[in-house]
Amino acid sequence: MTGTFSGSTLVLSAPGGGGSLTDYTFRAAAVGAYNHAVAELHKSAAAAYQLEQRQAAAAEQARARQRADKAVANVASTLIGALSTLAQDATFKSQLAAMSQSLTTTQMALTKTEQKAQEVEALARAHPNGDSGTVCYDAQEEVGYDAREEVSYDASESVGYNATETVEPEIQTVQSDIATVQQDLAALQSAEANAPSYQPASAPSTSTVQQAISNAQANIQAAVNTTNSDISTANGYVAAAYRAADQAIAAGHCGSGLGNPPTVPPISANPG
Repeated sequence: MTGTFSGSTLVLSAPGGGGSLTDYTFRAAAVGAYNHAVAELHKSAAAAYQLEQRQAAAAEQARARQRADKAVANVASTLIGALSTLAQDATFKSQLAAMSQSLTTTQMALTKTEQKAQEVEALARAHPNGDSGTVCYDAQEEVGYDAREEVSYDASESVGYNATETVEPEIQTVQSDIATVQQDLAALQSAEANAPSYQPASAPSTSTVQQAISNAQANIQAAVNTTNSDISTANGYVAAAYRAADQAIAAGHCGSGLGNPPTVPPISANPG
């Protein structure tokens, strides 16, 4: 690069396109013009910086919206799963089926006991003066045994067991499911507040969630009612078996009866 300086003009020669030299002429300017140029340069730089900042802020806002939208979608998916679990658990299908089967077993034991009691009473009528102790043995050791060790046992260890070990634990499971759904709904509402313009098509509405909770609570109460009805029926079977045994014992003049029949207590919608 070469140059010449003449007066207030500076001419520089530098290689240009194609390798040939190109002259670049520079002339002295007034102080005001220089200061104006510097101010314009600063203004241009400030505008470029502000534009860069606005672009960066817009990009961050876009990323924040994406994060917020993703959070809504994730929480909505979690809530959908919780609702599905709640619907499955709140049927009480297998638990109530077990109760029904236990009640049938207890009823069959009662039928056997009553039939045996009728046989003993018939034997007592046929032998009003006694039959070498067979009546009393049958009344006490067979009818009485069946009443205590079969009917009462089935009521307690089958009906009662299923009530406390299958139905009540399932009630607790459903109540836990309800609490999870309520927590997930609150989380969804919080996430939606951070993304007001985003609504995933699959997100359950508040009314849908509340209806699911209401249905589950109704199913809990229905399960309690059905279970307690079965318990009451089973207690009735035990009482009937004890009456049959007492009547057989009385028919043979074989002493005192079995006493008060035991009962299975009812369950609650809030086991604990």
